[in-house]
Amino acid sequence: MLTLLTFPGAQGMPSHSPFCIKAMCLLHMSGEAWDVEYIQDLSTMPLGRVPVLRVGDRVIPDSHNIQSYLESLGHCFDTGLSKIELAQSHMLIRTVEESLRLGLVHDRWLHPDVWPIMSDILFAPVPAEIRPQIKAEAQSHVEA
Repeated sequence: MLTLLTFPGAQGMPSHSPFCIKAMCLLHMSGEAWDVEYIQDLSTMPLGRVPVLRVGDRVIPDSHNIQSYLESLGHCFDTGLSKIELAQSHMLIRTVEESLRLGLVHDRWLHPDVWPIMSDILFAPVPAEIRPQIKAEAQSHVEA
């Protein structure tokens, strides 16, 4: 059984992370049996972030590596694409993931109109008495 370690979501979203949602889509498209485990503490994650796919005793961090693992099992997510189209697909995915990601992070964590809303959603599970400190530390970490 495959287990995807991911952030929880809210308001109808399975996760707050677009990379975790990408991994969920890849797992769904693969047809493999998988389960989800929602986590908050990233200190034990190999890259300090999610998604991470647990396969027995092995852990596979990062949605790109998860896709590569699923492809190693014989699943193809680019059926029918020519070599040029594969290269274009790779370029587009990397551009979106690496460039637009920073804007999303900025808006969620640093924009003064958005942060109060997002922080209330993201940190709802944190006990109320320590929530302000945890929010401030997390935002400071992202800003750095």
